Amino acid sequence: MLRTTLLLALLLTAASARSAVFCVGNSTEFADALTAASTNGEGDEIRLLAGDYLPPTEIGFNIALIQNAESLQISGGWFNFQQLGCIGQNGDPRLSRIVGNQTHRLLRTTASPDVQLGNITLSNMSFSAGRGPDNQNIGAVHLGLIPSAIRILIDRVQFNGNSGYSGAAITALGMQELTIRNSLFMFNEVRSQQGAIFVSLTRDDQRFFFVNNTVIDNVHSGSQATRCSGLYLSTPQETPSPDMLIANSIFWGNEDFDLCLSPEGDSYLLNNNIQDQFRSATVESGNLSVAPMLAPQILDITPLPGSPMIDAGRPQPGLFDQGDPIDQSWSHGDHGFNNLITPRVVGQRVDIGAAESTFVDRVFCDGFQLEGGCPGQP
Repeated sequence: MLRTTLLLALLLTAASARSAVFCVGNSTEFADALTAASTNGEGDEIRLLAGDYLPPTEIGFNIALIQNAESLQISGGWFNFQQLGCIGQNGDPRLSRIVGNQTHRLLRTTASPDVQLGNITLSNMSFSAGRGPDNQNIGAVHLGLIPSAIRILIDRVQFNGNSGYSGAAITALGMQELTIRNSLFMFNEVRSQQGAIFVSLTRDDQRFFFVNNTVIDNVHSGSQATRCSGLYLSTPQETPSPDMLIANSIFWGNEDFDLCLSPEGDSYLLNNNIQDQFRSATVESGNLSVAPMLAPQILDITPLPGSPMIDAGRPQPGLFDQGDPIDQSWSHGDHGFNNLITPRVVGQRVDIGAAESTFVDRVFCDGFQLEGGCPGQP
């Protein structure tokens, strides 16, 4: 009882410290909260109660950045306690779902020409059964922004059952920095072009971090000679040289190529598990290509006991580390995909993939490996 009381007190204190907090429980309330957040000139947080949210129009919910230096956080899994709305949070990303019924796009971003700075965070939620339009590089979730210094973080989010011409689950372009971590991409369908995840990088100052994600069982219905149904990175065949870091992620069981890299830019591919890869990265280290041994249940992506994913990830940069790729600003976060209880690191090192196993013994790795050490160690 004391623990619950302290938790509620901390949540109340945290909520009061923010400028504007919206607690929403249906699609209309969510759309209204997005509209209010775009015009109030404050930092905003939108908390989604557990449930399904169908966009009111076929082009999806809209995050509109109108004023400079805006910040918006959207998170799911919230619940009410007595008369207090959205006072507690369940850490299962599947409880709050933006759903499209295979007829609607799910979420899009827009920004006015005056906006040059801003931050958007999406966490602990799902995007399911969305459908992008035909003949356009617009996914179920479309982060299409004017060139600016906007930063977007996607943390502990599920993308499943979406369909799109290209970037079935998500298309992203324009922002200065995009980080996707601890997230699951599963059962998405690319109808024609490339990638369940399509990321376009066209400027020298752009950075893309893809850390501790699981990309599995996505399919491709197109007829191209080179088909990528996992992560696809696009850069122009010109001078821009954006930075890309892909670390601690699983790319497995996708139709044709699981990961397609761009020929341009500085790319770092570190401690991933990749079945089929198109093009090499600028720097590659600690990568594997072995069966990941995940739990057999549908949508359970936790490594099983003995999985080579356990403790095989690359540690996030420390405060005094030197020489890490793309400076030292990337992080694997505090928690894996499954919940907000299990720490992101259980054992000596972080696991590869979105979910952290509670098993720390990688088939007697310390005592019975060859001289090269444990798999995945740099």
